[in-house]
Amino acid sequence: MTDTTTPSRAPRLLLGPDDIRWPFTTGFSPLAEEVAAHGTRWVERFGLAASPAAQNRFRQARTGWLTAATYPEAGQTLLCCAHDWMVWLIAFDDEFDESGVGRDADRGRAVTDRMHGVLAGTAVPDGSPAAVALRDLSGRLRDVGGPRWTARFLRHVDEYFRSYDWEARNRAAGTVPTEEEYLEQRLHTGAVQTCFDLVQPALGLDTELDLWDTAALRGMEVSASQVISLTNDLVSYPKERARGDFHNLVAIHRERGSLDVPDAVALVLDRIHGFLASFESAAAALRTTGTAVDRAGAARYADGLRAWMRGNHDWSLRSARFTDVDSSPAGLAPAHLGDILDHRAGPAAGRHHA
Repeated sequence: MTDTTTPSRAPRLLLGPDDIRWPFTTGFSPLAEEVAAHGTRWVERFGLAASPAAQNRFRQARTGWLTAATYPEAGQTLLCCAHDWMVWLIAFDDEFDESGVGRDADRGRAVTDRMHGVLAGTAVPDGSPAAVALRDLSGRLRDVGGPRWTARFLRHVDEYFRSYDWEARNRAAGTVPTEEEYLEQRLHTGAVQTCFDLVQPALGLDTELDLWDTAALRGMEVSASQVISLTNDLVSYPKERARGDFHNLVAIHRERGSLDVPDAVALVLDRIHGFLASFESAAAALRTTGTAVDRAGAARYADGLRAWMRGNHDWSLRSARFTDVDSSPAGLAPAHLGDILDHRAGPAAGRHHA
């Protein structure tokens, strides 16, 4: 069922505050204001929001609030690092999805290969705001954990970048994926696992434990990641519909199942509750397996993932990121995009301080 209605400037979210039945509550960092102030300085320093429209969009996104809700126990240094990584992901994702890059798999692959090289320390930034900001993050992220943690993080970033190939090919061919294909790729398209990697050091856990590479733990992460990603699908559907993007489970149910919006939303909510139940089952199983150190680490990590699931949900209902639908004429890039992939737009201040 193709949706031909015209979205409004401020669409109603498809997710209400009580639609997801959360079996837990989580905390909130007292450092939210400090992180938000730091984030404003960091974004300005590297030119990730150069235009007035981009700066307004950044303020209204409330990424400082998101960071405080998803890493409630982190110290200020880690919290600022996590914030900047998430801001970089959001800016990069917007540029990719809303410009021509996201419809050209070859061009996109060249961009993501270059960015991964900068993050890994094997490539020199080209001078674009995105690359220069990433070089700053690269050094800070390497201080977060040991060699095994760094290798895991870089692998998860690579999986995230490779998922752009899949999306770009679908857009170019006009292919609407099946639910099975979509859920498999959704584990990577949102870069959620890279944010989970930061939970371990945020909680003061040993990042080099064998535990982090076990299939049992991965099962818990998969369920938490899908809860977060499908929550995002519910709140981002109006924006993605407005630009004709079908990488969204609501859109897939509408296109492939000819469902109306309420029925498609109900199916997505069912999926979320199923993944929540799977998460709690996996967390319970981890409490009775492995060494005492593993059991304690898994229990703490489960709490960290709960904070991410609930914090992302609560932020999504507060942030203007999902209600500010761009109204630029067809064929024109949205006003908030700032050419952050263009080396000619790189801020001199960012290059000096990186």
